[in-house]
Amino acid sequence: MVELKNPVIERMRAGDVSLGMIVRLARSGDIARVAKTTGHDFIFIDRQHALFTLETVGHIAQAALGCGVAPLVRVRSCHDPDTSVILDNGATGIIFPDINSAADARCAVEACKFAPIGKRSVSAGYPVFDLRPVPLGVGRVHRAGTDVTVVAVGHLVHDAIAVADELAGEVSVEVFDPRSVYPFDWAGLAASLERTGRLVVVDDSNRSCGLAAEILATAAEEMHLIAPPRRVTRPDGAIVGAVPELDVALQPSRAQLTTAIQTVLKSGL
Repeated sequence: MVELKNPVIERMRAGDVSLGMIVRLARSGDIARVAKTTGHDFIFIDRQHALFTLETVGHIAQAALGCGVAPLVRVRSCHDPDTSVILDNGATGIIFPDINSAADARCAVEACKFAPIGKRSVSAGYPVFDLRPVPLGVGRVHRAGTDVTVVAVGHLVHDAIAVADELAGEVSVEVFDPRSVYPFDWAGLAASLERTGRLVVVDDSNRSCGLAAEILATAAEEMHLIAPPRRVTRPDGAIVGAVPELDVALQPSRAQLTTAIQTVLKSGL
């Protein structure tokens, strides 16, 4: 799966203005193509004040994704039971009206975010991903670097890229995503370490007997290292899924990853 680009986020990150079109009357996916042709970056599908069915919203949203326009949907309230369904079927963002308290804001976040931050359930697939074949056992270098290799899997890839961007002025970080755990792309990791010689693994599992431990062991036995490798994991025996706040607190953080990178850079064999 390849994540589609969101023109709104790209423009915001670049400090540019993003242009959108409100959609309340048009019921066809053609409106997304009209928005694209007229230079709009997103469409604002107003389900709070329109008579759109869920199927209509999904149709317009997926048409927008196909032509490079970000579909945002305004729902009826933070308690709208259709929020997760709308996200599951093409919307790249939800606009919540009438947020009047911290409790309302918390309810909105919980409806949009997966556990442990929120309560949104997981679907088998999402239209916001462009489906393309990805060979098993072939990793991807998301960001090339020369000083240290950071291995990250799943949601931690985004954290690794963010940390690499933050440290760009002082260290060149290569972010390696194996994409599959078994088979693992050992050849790809070895090639990365030939360039950097230093390794940090960030892994959202226990420190003992986890993926990070296996990667460090294999790298130490078989690959080029000029400094002792480091791992950033959650503590051993920490299973606190029933308490989301504690679960988030125990997950590997960007600050921990930054410290591990800096420690590896200061040490050498």
